[in-house]
Amino acid sequence: MLAAMLIVFLLYRIWKKEQDLNDSTWKVKYQDLDFRVAKNSKSFMALSTAFTQSDGCLTDGTASYTEKYGVTDNTGKSVIDGGDVLKSNNHLAKLKGQIVYLKRLKKQKVKVDRKLLKEMKTLLGIKHTNVASLIGMCTEPGNVSVIWEHCAKGRLCDILENDDIKLDTMFKLSLAIDICKGLEYIYKSDLKYHGNLKSTNCVVDSRWTCKLSDFGPRTIYKNFNDENSDWRTRADYSVSLFWTAPEHLRKWVVQHQKTGSIQGDIYSFGIIAKELVTRDSPFGCEAYIPADEIINKVAATSKVPFRPKFPHMSDDVETMKQTMAIEALIKRCWAEDLQVRPSIKRVLKTLNAINPFKKSNVIENMIVMMEKYSNQLEELVADRTAQLEDEKRKTDALLYQMLPRKVAEDLKLGKTVKAESFEKVTIYFSDIVGFTTIAGDCTPIQVVELLNSLYTVFDDTIKSYEVYKVETIGDAYMVVSGLPERNGDKHASEMAYVALDLLDGVRNFRMPHDPEGCLRIRIGLHSGPVVSGVVGLTMPRYCLFGDTVNTASRMESNGEALKIHMSSATANMLKETGLFELQRRGDLTIKGKGSMTTYWLEGIKKENISSQDSSKHPFVSVPSGMLLYNDLRSLFRHHESTTDDHLVLKNDSHASIGAPEGHGVLPQVYLQVSFLNTTGRPDCAKIVPEASDFIQLFVSKLQG
Repeated sequence: MLAAMLIVFLLYRIWKKEQDLNDSTWKVKYQDLDFRVAKNSKSFMALSTAFTQSDGCLTDGTASYTEKYGVTDNTGKSVIDGGDVLKSNNHLAKLKGQIVYLKRLKKQKVKVDRKLLKEMKTLLGIKHTNVASLIGMCTEPGNVSVIWEHCAKGRLCDILENDDIKLDTMFKLSLAIDICKGLEYIYKSDLKYHGNLKSTNCVVDSRWTCKLSDFGPRTIYKNFNDENSDWRTRADYSVSLFWTAPEHLRKWVVQHQKTGSIQGDIYSFGIIAKELVTRDSPFGCEAYIPADEIINKVAATSKVPFRPKFPHMSDDVETMKQTMAIEALIKRCWAEDLQVRPSIKRVLKTLNAINPFKKSNVIENMIVMMEKYSNQLEELVADRTAQLEDEKRKTDALLYQMLPRKVAEDLKLGKTVKAESFEKVTIYFSDIVGFTTIAGDCTPIQVVELLNSLYTVFDDTIKSYEVYKVETIGDAYMVVSGLPERNGDKHASEMAYVALDLLDGVRNFRMPHDPEGCLRIRIGLHSGPVVSGVVGLTMPRYCLFGDTVNTASRMESNGEALKIHMSSATANMLKETGLFELQRRGDLTIKGKGSMTTYWLEGIKKENISSQDSSKHPFVSVPSGMLLYNDLRSLFRHHESTTDDHLVLKNDSHASIGAPEGHGVLPQVYLQVSFLNTTGRPDCAKIVPEASDFIQLFVSKLQG
């Protein structure tokens, strides 16, 4: 009877064990994964939005290691760990209310045999604070994925590369100790060793606890490597082997077998610890060496093993002592002799001895860490806010160059910009005489350079006036005064000043591709009512509508080279000011308008060229051959010129230089500048101004 009961009990245990083994609750249906939450699941400290193809990547990250060593596959994608993960933006999903990470495998199907069932049972039983939990696995053909716990702060390698995250000695030691504790637990479990330890497989959760991941299922990875033997010879796979111990590298190079051991994990920890200390990639000082050559050097047996170098670090004395102690530990971890490598308990004991915060308890350490993290977060937010404000200013400045400020503000607020009527404005049109011929003699690049140079001069000139540049179409330049900000009756005189100043600029302009050539423009002005509005949604434009626009264009097209042609409406407004010299052209037949009386704008009346006016509008006619007048004009614009209207020169042959008839004598300052920049370039020492110390200084500079 007793024997029968014992047999029944044994049979029950065997049956129970088989039932547990065949438990398929770890299998996840792909349709149960909700990928719509992936975007919202990223924390503020998410370090990157690009997913790196790493077989241990649990969060977003960058392919910095592969990029640093110039390693990409033939599609241009970077790969860190064996290429068994497809680049995908849907690696985060929600499963039964929990955010999980999907490690996607480039494997069409998985054979669920007894060996895999046993390993899955072991992996599901791994539960520790410093070990990431395996949630399950999707075995559906085409969607083979291993599902892991998601850690919000990201991969350790990404944290180390992010300069915004400040890591002091306490943080670094805390992360290193977490890794060792995770390894210590794994060594006591049925797994025996990790076998795939690297900084890409160490992840940090929201409480800054470091966890180990991607330690299985080894059956899947082994079969994957057997099925994808082409990866063995690919250079980009070498980067993923930077953390692999030399004894395992030799098996990989010779036998193409990927193995692991406790001693191999200690070596891998030494590489990670080096990354923690230096905040650099494993072989940062050897980045000039190709990745596959680095692997061959590490795997080679030599008297002096090839290992990563430590860069020079400028820390304080106390930190330097701790760093040197950690360096000594690291060098023992990656020793060639396996017996020299310390056990995980010895590593933990050494780290605790180095830790300056060992006397404080866990809660105090956590509070200090969170306070530091909070302060860093505040600094990061302030820095990002300042950067955002700076970018906003740049964006606004660019927008205000394309649209009037008032219109741009309405569009930014999402308001509809309504058409607006203006009773009286003055419109300027100009184009280049013979532009078709000039363009025909130039290359397209030269045409662009020509127009850009000319319009840059124009744009710089009109900044001083109450005008708004509407648009440029080819060689046509359109400006308006009186909108979008109304300026009463000043629009006609402002536009007259602009026209004279732009005409002066053209006389002094030299074409980039032909410095000896000269440009000539026609200018047309007309005043009247217009309606303004924003047209279009894509690349919206601020446009003017009305007969005034058409008439201004007709004034330009019926004008003459290097002259300012205007309608009687603009002329009558300028006559009221009494400031300008106008000449009646007569009655002219204008297409679409019939007969119109038009005028030429000759310049400013002599009696109105006072020191006050000349300081604001220095646009009197200039002697021919002048080169730099336009540039120097801005230098003297705000200079209060002397009341003298002539120069006294030692050379009697240069005793008088007058302005063209109708413009009077040039003021001393402007005549002096014009004379100095004639093509002949006379001896500056012969020029002696009577009353301008500013010009005397200018002459002295030219003499130098």
